[in-house]
Amino acid sequence: MYLKLIFKNVVKNIKDYGIYFFTLMISVAVFYSFNSIESQPVIEEAVNTNGTMMGTLIPMIHHISKFVAVMLAFLIIYANQFLLKRRKKELGVYMILGMSESRMSGIFVGETVIIGILAMIVGMGVGVIMSQGISMFAIKMFAYDMSEYRFAFSMVSFKETIICFAIIFVMVMIFNIITITKVKLIDLLMASRKNERMGVEKTGMFVIVFLCSLILFGLAGYLLYFKNGLSFKTNGPAICIVSICVGTAMLIYSVSGVVLKLLQKNKKWYLKGINSFLVRQISSKIQTNYLTMTVVSLLLTGTICIISVGMGMASSMNETAKNATPYDVVLYKFEDENESKDSFYDDLQAHGMEIDKSITDYEIIAAKTDDTFTYKDILSDTENLAPVDKKDVDSHVTVMSVSDYNAAMKLQGKEEVILADGQYMINSNYRGTNENIQAKYDSKPEITVGGTKLVPANDKVLHNTYYLTVVGTNDKGTVIVPDAVAETLNTDAYMFLGMMNPDYDQQVFKDNLLVLYGDVIHSPYSGYTKDMIQDAFYGTFAVAAFVACYIGVILLIICVALLSLQQLTETNDNVFRYQLLGKLGVERNLQNNALFKQVMMYFGVPLVVACIYAAAGLPKVLQKLKDALAMEVGSKASAIIIIMVVIYGSYFLITYFSCRRIIAENKGRSDID
Repeated sequence: MYLKLIFKNVVKNIKDYGIYFFTLMISVAVFYSFNSIESQPVIEEAVNTNGTMMGTLIPMIHHISKFVAVMLAFLIIYANQFLLKRRKKELGVYMILGMSESRMSGIFVGETVIIGILAMIVGMGVGVIMSQGISMFAIKMFAYDMSEYRFAFSMVSFKETIICFAIIFVMVMIFNIITITKVKLIDLLMASRKNERMGVEKTGMFVIVFLCSLILFGLAGYLLYFKNGLSFKTNGPAICIVSICVGTAMLIYSVSGVVLKLLQKNKKWYLKGINSFLVRQISSKIQTNYLTMTVVSLLLTGTICIISVGMGMASSMNETAKNATPYDVVLYKFEDENESKDSFYDDLQAHGMEIDKSITDYEIIAAKTDDTFTYKDILSDTENLAPVDKKDVDSHVTVMSVSDYNAAMKLQGKEEVILADGQYMINSNYRGTNENIQAKYDSKPEITVGGTKLVPANDKVLHNTYYLTVVGTNDKGTVIVPDAVAETLNTDAYMFLGMMNPDYDQQVFKDNLLVLYGDVIHSPYSGYTKDMIQDAFYGTFAVAAFVACYIGVILLIICVALLSLQQLTETNDNVFRYQLLGKLGVERNLQNNALFKQVMMYFGVPLVVACIYAAAGLPKVLQKLKDALAMEVGSKASAIIIIMVVIYGSYFLITYFSCRRIIAENKGRSDID
């Protein structure tokens, strides 16, 4: 009989479980999809071969998932509280009919189990589909071959998801049992009679709080934009954070009161229809829940920034990685007076590099130097350089013959440059010196290299990459000169630029590199492969970007779930007011319209605040990241908009229709009573 009652209750109250079901479902889907990327064949192969990048990401995702599971557990328990509150009167009736507390707990636990199983099934289905998109995103982010993508299902992640959420369900069941055994009959029967207190404060107090919030925002803005408030060498970041947090709480609390007083002065509008009810209802809810809205606003700000920067970093990094690794391998041999291009090739063969088998196409170029020609000769301002760049002001500038430069460009499939006698060009792809060199180049400076005077051959500095480095694009300035001038200079290093044979074993090639290096400290050889650079430099950023997206999505789910559950709870507690509107003759469509505006305002205020904060702070954050990472970091507004529309919009609609149904059902019960 009890089993039949459980199934009937699930069917009857299925709409009550809407938010609970949706939260469980999307949590399961996100948890599975992010944890299953290791099942993708191309990523699994990456872990087994080079391992550095993916070998870091996969364990990190698993560790973070444990923390995510704890957050989701608290969120699901919080959602479960709403269900208990919604069903208290029903449980009170069961108690009057003589049902024991253990039976009531069993009924509620049984319903929770059924909903949980349904959410797990749907969530896993959605997660499998979502995981394919995330796998493609990961493949593209880590610059793997997209043609290697295959549909994949991860049994390991499936088991982990089942175990994780089974533990959460057990926690929810225990919480339900403890809660039900502690409640009193009078509390169960009178739960629907509780109402919130309408705060009535003086206008002057609201104005004072509002002005104080503006002062705090002014302080944060001043520190952020004029005093380098993001410098962790000062107390600026801490002061900014505290000012914004306190200022947000004061702003949300005071604006509701100020707007209420202003609207009340417009009697014609305020007394029209049910505007007075709507305004006071919204004002009351914001004043009552301003702390919740503050927390959600700040979390949403973090979410927008994290996801936007994460995806922007992934996109920028992927593009930068392609530009910074035009070859599959670059090998260097530093100054040796007996060396030549041909002997360098023979050297590599003699050391077992198997160039004839491992490389399909290659070029050998020479980097030259003039002892009298330094970077200060091509920089416009040496004082405003970053400290790390100031050290190179007196260093020798790399000089290259136009033939060697064109050979490197030809290997990349790029257009060659034309240089007449007595002319030069400059190539630079390092963001720390690019603008500085261009400013000097704009003045058409005459330089002397190898005793020959040269003038610029064009108007713009070139920004191509002709060698690989583990710190990204790092050419601080290379002067391209006619071949006759280059022949008079000393050779600083020879560079072997090669394209790998895809059929050659990559691991064998890397093992041969180690043999070539020998004693690393005293070896004249050095070199990198594209995989090594992407692992060492871009792989770190890719891992950070992927994890940022994961955490950002979880934070977004928590934010909107909190808003939704808070609004449902408030509607359930204040349904009497809407019943009173019905008794006064207010039409149902007007009530629904008022409810829609109320829910929209409750969801909209934190979102608007978060968008304003993100718009104000994101450029400074991006600039800070650019300076710290020495690479361009963009933001993906389109990505965050899509995610917001899907998740935020879904919760908003589910919340509105659930609130409307709560009011409609209670109105029907009131009419019957």
